Amino acid sequence: MKLSREGFDFLVGHEGIRYQVYDDHYGTIISSYSDAEGRPTIGIGHLINPDEYERFRPYLGGGKSMTHSQVYELFLDDVPRYYKFMNKIT
Repeated sequence: MKLSREGFDFLVGHEGIRYQVYDDHYGTIISSYSDAEGRPTIGIGHLINPDEYERFRPYLGGGKSMTHSQVYELFLDDVPRYYKFMNKIT
């Protein structure tokens, strides 16, 4: 199963697109990972794991922003991990 254009549009509409790291609990841009009460997130709902902190550190508040292309690439890298769950939907 692959993600359709309609599925992509739904996810973007639901998650939104964020170019800096934010707290998924409050939706606010954070300046430090320790500022997050929920999970640090970026792009189209990409939850940042602790082993990715250095990779996304430049995008903490006050830093630079990801480009639209970087966000889209990150999303396309994330989607295949969820295919196994999508295949269980009837």
